[in-house]
Amino acid sequence: YGPPMGKKLVLFIDDLNMPRVDTYGTQQPIALLKIFMERKGFYDRGKELNWKKMMDILPVGAMGPPGGARNNVDPRLISLYN
Repeated sequence: YGPPMGKKLVLFIDDLNMPRVDTYGTQQPIALLKIFMERKGFYDRGKELNWKKMMDILPVGAMGPPGGARNNVDPRLISLYN
């Protein structure tokens, strides 16, 4: 799955550090984005949980400094941008 043949999709995520930290110290939207960047796809939420491989997608993120409603982002996600 992905953009038409010969094209690329830029996935821009603004305010990357806005998701609230849950009781386990994780940020669920960040965890989903991390899986996508590491494994290049998602599981389909249907009955059979088929793997959907994504191709030609470039994730780009932006965020402000921590403070106020902004939280620190998992360093394991940040390392995937290098």
